[in-house]
Amino acid sequence: MFHIFDKWLSKEKERPKTRLSEDEVIAIARKAASDYESCEYLGLVTLEENAGALIWTVGSATIGSALVVWIDDASGEVLEIKQLGVR
Repeated sequence: MFHIFDKWLSKEKERPKTRLSEDEVIAIARKAASDYESCEYLGLVTLEENAGALIWTVGSATIGSALVVWIDDASGEVLEIKQLGVR
């Protein structure tokens, strides 16, 4: 959550070149999380570099709980899906 505020409040940092677009990542996340009720709310997207790999994080904009999907940019593989909080 704080990453989003940091992005909005700080100077815009140059994002690394990615293989996937934000729209593609959202589509992958929604398809992978289709068994979850809140999958339609997936739309908050961040990109982080972890040990040289670019990892997309797609989260839902819900109150009280969140659905988060992590996707590898190089392969488009869903790394993890996690439901956080109670709803």
